[in-house]
Amino acid sequence: DFDKSIALDGENIFAYQNRGEARLETGNWDGAIADFEKCIAIDAKSALAYSGRGLARYYKGELDQALADDDKALSLDPNLALTYSNRALTLVSKGNLDQARADYDKSIALNDKNHVVFSNRAYLRQQQGDWAGAIADFDKAIALNPKSAEAYNGRGLTRISREESDQAIADFDKAIALSPLAYIYVNRGLARTQKSDYDGAIVDFDKAISLDPKSAEAYNGR
Repeated sequence: DFDKSIALDGENIFAYQNRGEARLETGNWDGAIADFEKCIAIDAKSALAYSGRGLARYYKGELDQALADDDKALSLDPNLALTYSNRALTLVSKGNLDQARADYDKSIALNDKNHVVFSNRAYLRQQQGDWAGAIADFDKAIALNPKSAEAYNGRGLTRISREESDQAIADFDKAIALSPLAYIYVNRGLARTQKSDYDGAIVDFDKAISLDPKSAEAYNGR
């Protein structure tokens, strides 16, 4: 219980760090920032605290502040693999794709076991039109975590771009089996449209609308 640990010892940096990370997972960005700032007040050289605050600021849309925190974290500890990945997210949001790619590469060089980083780099490669590279990264993400619906969905999108409709549909089938979300049905509907299976596409768009009645993409596809 992080709250109890902090109540017993108000200078327990590990409890603040852990609570901050827990708050990140639940979307409590302001609470996370407050905890990471307490860590920094206790230890101004806490790279993990700067990294955590940077991620919270990214989610809040405070991109310049997020970059500053990530830069500070990496100046304190240049081997924080996840911080390079976090900074890449911010750089992508700012349109700095080449710098983001370098950060993803560095993150993977430090730790090649994080399936999320491979998926994120794959999406960046999509944006750069590197379809083969994107598929290779999604393949790696799936090898690391065969239950990653997002990796199957991402690979399916890449295959639509390559006009590989049947393979895209197979990927969306797998993604839906793992996580039947509206946007994945939309994507499968797009793949079915690409191969002129209009009846199947309508079924998918209908399902997406039943799951998310506000899905503009589903209505547009139908």
